[in-house]
Amino acid sequence: MRTYKLIYRNLVRNIRDYLIYFMTLVISISVFYAFNAALQSGAMERINADFRQLTGAISSTLTLLSRMISILIGFLILYVNRFLLRRRNKELGMYMLLGMKKQKISMIFIGETFLIGLLSLVTGILAGTFLAQLLVIACLRVFGGQVSDFTLSFSVDALKNTLLCFGIIYFLAMTLNLVTVSKVKLIDLLTAERRNEELKKSGNAVCIISFAAGILCLVLSALMLRTRDVLPGKNRMVCGVILIAAATVLIFYSAAVIFLLLARRNRKFYFKGINCFIVRQVGSRIKGNFLSMSVVCLLLSITILLITTSTSIAVTMANLSKDFTPYDFVLSYEGEDPDVIHAAANYEYPSDLSAIIDTSFQIEDKCANDLTYKQLFEGQETQFWDVDSVLPECSVCILSISDYNKCLVAQGYPAVELPEDAFVINCNYKGTYEYVKYFADHTDGVTVNGKKLRLADRKIYGYVYEMTSVSNNDRGTLIVPDAVAALSETDQYTLQGFWKEGTDTDDANSMLNRLVEHDLDHTPFGWTSKARIYTMYYLAFGLPVYEFSYLGIVFLLISVALISVQQLTQMSDNRVRYRILKNQGVSDKMMQSAVARQVGIYFAAPLVLAVFYTILSLPVVIEKVSTFYNMEIRTSVIVTLFVLLLIYGGYYAATAASCKRMVFHGKR
Repeated sequence: MRTYKLIYRNLVRNIRDYLIYFMTLVISISVFYAFNAALQSGAMERINADFRQLTGAISSTLTLLSRMISILIGFLILYVNRFLLRRRNKELGMYMLLGMKKQKISMIFIGETFLIGLLSLVTGILAGTFLAQLLVIACLRVFGGQVSDFTLSFSVDALKNTLLCFGIIYFLAMTLNLVTVSKVKLIDLLTAERRNEELKKSGNAVCIISFAAGILCLVLSALMLRTRDVLPGKNRMVCGVILIAAATVLIFYSAAVIFLLLARRNRKFYFKGINCFIVRQVGSRIKGNFLSMSVVCLLLSITILLITTSTSIAVTMANLSKDFTPYDFVLSYEGEDPDVIHAAANYEYPSDLSAIIDTSFQIEDKCANDLTYKQLFEGQETQFWDVDSVLPECSVCILSISDYNKCLVAQGYPAVELPEDAFVINCNYKGTYEYVKYFADHTDGVTVNGKKLRLADRKIYGYVYEMTSVSNNDRGTLIVPDAVAALSETDQYTLQGFWKEGTDTDDANSMLNRLVEHDLDHTPFGWTSKARIYTMYYLAFGLPVYEFSYLGIVFLLISVALISVQQLTQMSDNRVRYRILKNQGVSDKMMQSAVARQVGIYFAAPLVLAVFYTILSLPVVIEKVSTFYNMEIRTSVIVTLFVLLLIYGGYYAATAASCKRMVFHGKR
């Protein structure tokens, strides 16, 4: 039979065995292409000029990230190839027994690898093109773009990168097949099915010691990650991660023996049905693959953390960016003449903003003369974030009720009524909100600029009266009567408002920038805009969201693919053993249950430990992300875990079904 016909026949005959592997390759290729192609879409580039700088920053880091991911996927493909060759040991031995030369056998396996690679590349690129469009739409929604700007697109650069990376990977896979086939011995191939990875009794003591050492490493890692006083910040994190990795390897190295010893102690369980067979099979497989199981466990832990964090950041980013940007622009002036800011906006300057301003209003930022935040929070145990370390010594911000109502009316909210001897509190900053709330719940009044004022309402108002930044806006401002505010000097005059409909935000930002540059030496202007805040916020949040999502999906695919292919290969080796069980009178129903349980235990082992690691590490991640970004990420944890379990469960179901079909309906 000609070689190409044999290649085609083998590929068709083994297509079911290759199915999960093929699906994983297609998904990996489609994800690789989509994440590299989405940022090159014309719709993304049309958001605004500042956002184009953001996409440039993401693209530069994405190139490096994609190279690293291609290495990981390459590891997956090479690792899976090793198992697929092992899956077909007897077939390879039969070729050699029939006198076929190793060179021709190598060509058969190289040809199969090439065809699978070619088919997966074509399918993956097609699926990736569709996925890229969905990703562009999602990015437009999250990053504040117009979905109406979306147009179908195809990236030639992303295609070239995908073909190059996966072409190299498949070349290495074919080379590995060639080397492997050239070194095998006929006797090893024909007897491979009957060899089991036995547990040596002499290693029980070593395994027990290793298990105890792994548990000790887990306890120490928990202390490192959860206790601040053990080591300083970065060293604490690094040591915690190293201990977790060491604990994982030690636990999986010893898990098989511990599992077998515990099962044997419960004789009622061990000798029930064919549990003894399942225990020994699972134990031998985990012991034989403890390194790969450790890698899968660590990858799953990273996956859960990455996807949870990125999903939560994306949801919070989309919500907060809208809530904290109620105006189109802000123009500030720190001089003494309140009329200068109006002059800047209306005449005498080359940027002539009056032509594009629809409505605007001016407020005066002030501080209390005799009240600091330390005094305001007196009686509380405060622990400020690093960015707020100097806040206790700062004077408390105050705002006149007239200026406050200007802001509310401009945003469409009703004005607040305030008696001449009272005040209310505005705060929307998470780092100080609890302290402000405690103050409001336990005080009847406060002295501001020598005037005793009572608290009119214990409610904490959370409006954005001045647009500065997202979720880092107001650490606590006292809204006081106009007469009381007039006793403080003005720190800054602020003009806020809205552009006329149809105004190009890039042009408006350029005009504001020219205004500031024109008179920078004479009048200290400052400015920001909704478009600029969006871009700065997305630069801080969008970059990790995009990259974390990318890495998380790839790590998840690598994890489930490794487990699935291992189980399919190992179940192929177990077919002879299941035939022996059948000959001894074990029912098909009992054996099918045994297959499902064996696959389930193998899938569950790394996941259970990964979930434990996530529970251990997530509070630290939340603390770091919340502190740096001034946000909380717990919101999406449950939803993200549900999605992960759904994907993981889907792979388990597909693998269990394939294994059952292989055991009960497979043919050589």
